[in-house]
Amino acid sequence: MTLVFGTQQHVGDAKTHVLIIGVGRYKHLPGGPGPITPNVPPLGQLQSPPASARALADWFTGNEHQNPDAPLGSVELLLSDANSQQYAPQDGSPALEIERAEIMNIMRAFDEWYRRCNAHEDNVCLFYFCGHGLHKQNTYLLPEDFAAFPNNWWFNAIDFDRTYNGMRQCAAKTQYYVVDSCRQWTTGMMQNLDVTGQTLMQTTSLSNIRERTAPRLFATAIGLPAFGDQGGVSRLTTALLECLEGSGAEKQNEKWLVSTSSLGESVQKLVNLKNATLPQGDRQAVDPAGGDAAVGPRVLHMLPAGVTPKVFVTLDCDPDAATPSALFYFQRKGARQDAPEPGQWSTRLEADIYEFGVHFPQGPYRSWLKSAESIRPPVLALRLEV
Repeated sequence: MTLVFGTQQHVGDAKTHVLIIGVGRYKHLPGGPGPITPNVPPLGQLQSPPASARALADWFTGNEHQNPDAPLGSVELLLSDANSQQYAPQDGSPALEIERAEIMNIMRAFDEWYRRCNAHEDNVCLFYFCGHGLHKQNTYLLPEDFAAFPNNWWFNAIDFDRTYNGMRQCAAKTQYYVVDSCRQWTTGMMQNLDVTGQTLMQTTSLSNIRERTAPRLFATAIGLPAFGDQGGVSRLTTALLECLEGSGAEKQNEKWLVSTSSLGESVQKLVNLKNATLPQGDRQAVDPAGGDAAVGPRVLHMLPAGVTPKVFVTLDCDPDAATPSALFYFQRKGARQDAPEPGQWSTRLEADIYEFGVHFPQGPYRSWLKSAESIRPPVLALRLEV
């Protein structure tokens, strides 16, 4: 196990406990250090997962997370990186050599994470995996040593669905699961009658099942790929971080909160915003697949006092033909700001009440000012009828 924040202490007040796994190097897949297992699914090496896992760990260890009812208690990190296994926490503590994300290390880290999570019913638990994933009857997450055994590729895979069900025994009422991986299937996988995987948490007895709120956020829908920039943070994790920083917040009792009910759909909306600029085949279908919600919405993160979240705002015209010559502007508390040039305007604005308008220096369309509009995270796509 590699704790990059906190201790293994299992007792005390409610805390937030995070387990982050990023797998880029695969020993037994093409391009790995080998031996390469013959006839494995057509998968290769990845660069985005280690960068994505580090970025999420940076956010937590950099004192960004706030939750007075469950302050940060621990961050556990496992990486499989072809370049470096080191991680430098953002709190200034010395760089650490991180354990590789192999199945036995993952199982040990999960057990320690579970013990910390299980110590208090008001704990908040976050599980994050980024790497290769496949889907048949369940979603399978692939550690670094996937396909180590040629006669049983799946021995080292993780059965996410059964693990998720097993976590119903955990005392923590607030759990959140992020699976940043593909969920495709292959012809060989479909023909294999014995696709299984390791269960990190078995359901030992129905009598042990407890109430919880435990959403699942998948990077993509069943059967589809997920995307990460070469060597950079993945699309899902980029949107996840933006939402934790405020784009996934909702206002409750004058406080901006990121909750179990707001986070997943907000991430989906941000990825869809990027999708609109991409060819159809490069778009990613983020799936906030729901999950147990027996104790209702729960707080994951609170924005600091005085911080107002930003909203992604896009302005264009109806009809579309008017947009290229349109000069958009907004007014807030009497102050006006104009777009830098004609055409569709995409910008980020603090959540508040605005008036939006459009001006046409020439042409058949008339200038127009929309009535006051209250904008809230994460996205506002506004079409002004002219």
